[in-house]
Amino acid sequence: MNGKFDFLKEMIPNLRRVSVSPWTNREEAAEKLGNQYIYSWKANPAQVSHGIDPEYSQKDIQRTRELAKDCVLEMILKDNNTVEGDPTRLIKWVEIAMREAQKGY
Repeated sequence: MNGKFDFLKEMIPNLRRVSVSPWTNREEAAEKLGNQYIYSWKANPAQVSHGIDPEYSQKDIQRTRELAKDCVLEMILKDNNTVEGDPTRLIKWVEIAMREAQKGY
């Protein structure tokens, strides 16, 4: 998506939601999308596939929340092919995301 936000906005007039993948420039996405579109952030699923580092996840979510402070933000954790039999990793990530979301803007 890097460098394509203006093109999308121009070519798809009824666009409402834009996916911001783990490989997208989050700063550019926030700047270009503003509050006119849903900033649909997809967190990197590697955060939960081989253990979870709560501090890293918290900082990553916080950074996205701060970058997208002027946007309509949704956070999605998907494409998890494995959690190595430990679904509590997902629960921990969601708890961290909820704490960050409750901080607001």
